[in-house]
Amino acid sequence: MAIAIVMSHLGLVTHAIGSVAVYTFLTLSGFVVGSSLLRLDPKKLHQFFLNRALRVWVPYYLSILMLIVASVLHEDILTAKWFEFVIYKITFVYNLFGEVQIAQVIEHSPLQGTGDYVWSINLQEQFYLLAPLLLVLTPAKFGKSTLLWFFLAAVAWVGQFYPSLFFGVLLAVSLHNQQVLPGRAVQAGLFVVSAYAFVCTSIHSYLIVPFLNVAIVMLLTNNGPKNPKAELFGGMSLQLYLNAWIGTFLVNGVLKYAEIEPNILTKLITVVVSIMIAIGLYLLIDKRLIINRQKISSLINAKLVTFVSYFLVSLGVIYGLTLH
Repeated sequence: MAIAIVMSHLGLVTHAIGSVAVYTFLTLSGFVVGSSLLRLDPKKLHQFFLNRALRVWVPYYLSILMLIVASVLHEDILTAKWFEFVIYKITFVYNLFGEVQIAQVIEHSPLQGTGDYVWSINLQEQFYLLAPLLLVLTPAKFGKSTLLWFFLAAVAWVGQFYPSLFFGVLLAVSLHNQQVLPGRAVQAGLFVVSAYAFVCTSIHSYLIVPFLNVAIVMLLTNNGPKNPKAELFGGMSLQLYLNAWIGTFLVNGVLKYAEIEPNILTKLITVVVSIMIAIGLYLLIDKRLIINRQKISSLINAKLVTFVSYFLVSLGVIYGLTLH
């Protein structure tokens, strides 16, 4: 999915395919994290926040730091609006206050809006903070109710408030409650029908995409032994999503120096370079954090991360509401 997103940014596939990939990523996140929360002992909730921070914060903030440095080196004009967008990204609320100012994002954000993709990461951070309130801390008969999450998914779909994420959690809750899910043939049928409706009909895409997303996730869900190659590519996907712009800037810089016009071949090379950078960052940073997680894990650190998580987002919301 991350590769499809990178290819859409380069124009190798349509923007629509990239959009479907982003929202499928959200559905998968809702499903995987929701499944984890459904099995979580409330006493270990602090550890959940610490694990999420190790998985997301380190590569995320490294990406933001590199983006800021590149912006300064690129001699972007550091306006008040530039700092505003940076603060939104640091406090994980860019999707709430930055996306609605898209025209100013292109003019004032670091590298002309290069970091606009972080809206989905910010959404997921908010999801990590809010979902446990229902899935872990609320009595199971209510918080883990399939009916409740069906209602929430329906409301999100009608109100167009990131329904793909809610559909993913609904799928996780349904499996947890041993609801009967459709067989592979029905899943494939849902995929074909929703894909056809998305591509070939005039129905608004935002009404179709969540069903297409959940069909893809259901078809990809399969229990089995771990595959080292799949683990590597799955692990590096976040780094690829966050830092694909680095490969693009490097290749474009070489092309400009060599006076070569971008073409399909150079764009494919950009994809390969971006993947290699992402794999390198994953092995150097993410993999080491996973290996040394036990050394970092402690109740004090977990509680500190939990506090900081809620504090950062709350601070960002207050800041954004004060300005707008």
